[in-house]
Amino acid sequence: MKKFFLFRREQITLLSTTSSNDGVGLSVIALPADKISFITATLGKVHFNFDDASVYDYVNIPESDVIDKTHVTVSCKEGKEIALMESAMNFMSTEDKRNILRFDSVNKEATLKEAKVEGFEDISSIVNSTPINIITQEEDPTANVIAGIDFLSPQNLPDIDYNENGLPGTTGQHVSSWDNDTDALGGSDYNMTDQGASNTLSQGSGATSFVSTMSAHIQAGNYFSLTNAYDSVNSYTIYAGFGFPGYTNMYELFGSTTGSGKGFSNGKSSVFSMIHDSIAGLPASVRTDNTDGSTSNYVFPDRGLEINAREYQSFYSFVIRRDKYYNLYLYNFRGDVVGVIPAKTSGTSGRTDGALQIKTIGGVASDYLFKGFLCRFGVISRDIGHNAAGNIAKDMYKKYAYNYSTFN
Repeated sequence: MKKFFLFRREQITLLSTTSSNDGVGLSVIALPADKISFITATLGKVHFNFDDASVYDYVNIPESDVIDKTHVTVSCKEGKEIALMESAMNFMSTEDKRNILRFDSVNKEATLKEAKVEGFEDISSIVNSTPINIITQEEDPTANVIAGIDFLSPQNLPDIDYNENGLPGTTGQHVSSWDNDTDALGGSDYNMTDQGASNTLSQGSGATSFVSTMSAHIQAGNYFSLTNAYDSVNSYTIYAGFGFPGYTNMYELFGSTTGSGKGFSNGKSSVFSMIHDSIAGLPASVRTDNTDGSTSNYVFPDRGLEINAREYQSFYSFVIRRDKYYNLYLYNFRGDVVGVIPAKTSGTSGRTDGALQIKTIGGVASDYLFKGFLCRFGVISRDIGHNAAGNIAKDMYKKYAYNYSTFN
């Protein structure tokens, strides 16, 4: 009789995926017991490794790269690691009426009494889809890098990308224009010019901006205007990075020509908010300071900024995805999904459909309230998926956060 392992980390939600490089989103997986390669243990955890259980039947990668085995980690009480390993081996090697070994953190039950499955953190299933270098244990950089951020594939290259390379090199210089990066697909049609009540000035690396490169100091009333409005009709991925060293309201970062389309926050703490161009009614929004829908609890801006910007989060990187079904996802600087807005394509409020149109960056017509030290903003005209979106959010934070060594 063939035997199986069943691992359930969480309820199946919109975040559920079929592969995951970090365990996030892989809600449930079943694997044949005869594919066990080896079992190891660390303090309070047992690690099951499986052969022939990747997302690919075959892949051509460089000699120095590998795709890690599929592996699942299950918690147990400290001191019970060997007992859990032995119980699992006995299940696989002896005649047993049971043919499914179940570890279920949703119902908080396991076939083997030595396992501890009291919450989703007690089970982590990883099915890698990205090769890593066997020496560095990191992903090899690709040829698809713009200003230090690896987009992994030509299909993931952005249409627009405004980064530090397009800013004046001296603090206090007027940022009269900010060109779309020459490697971005949209070209000069999407160059930006400074607008608003006063000049936007460049700011160098340091504890004023908490950005490790040059940035554009956008104050309330300042904004940038694209030469031509950028439009993306279906799925897309937006990424942004900015210094935000004082505790204050975080307002909308970008808007459409008329201001009817805007995102991503709305002046309230811990709110992910989006409305697309020409969509009537209230924006689609969700709070991020909870774990609803298997998201990570995230509060922004950091209240610690009232005390000391150096010790708390003073640089912010976000990625927004809209998939082909019009579901919206927000990623924070750790690559965690902190907000999910389920698709809504009808009605008068909270809709997630409509065209993404970006005409202004640094605020929304006619009230340009956003303020911060913007160093990166870009849009990819497709949904690049969970793993790539999380990586971009983390990579931006690592590259740009001035206090990365003290807050990461």
